[in-house]
Amino acid sequence: MKMTKEHYAQMSAAFDAKLAALAMTKAQLVEAYADRPQRLAWDLLSSAGIFPGHAHNDAAWPVYDYLNDVHIETAVRHYFAT
Repeated sequence: MKMTKEHYAQMSAAFDAKLAALAMTKAQLVEAYADRPQRLAWDLLSSAGIFPGHAHNDAAWPVYDYLNDVHIETAVRHYFAT
């Protein structure tokens, strides 16, 4: 996984908070998106308030400076695997 530990921790914390607000477990959310796993990643990022961007655009989460969408999806899959 190419995502830095800092960005992964930010993502994980935001996901944990969103799951708590939804009163759902990781497994329940994965089941709800069983037929569209890629959509899960982007819906959860958005609803958790994480918007990937570039540092030169003053993005709060500047991961596009070193990642692409595939790397981000891999990090989201890793989150659900743990």
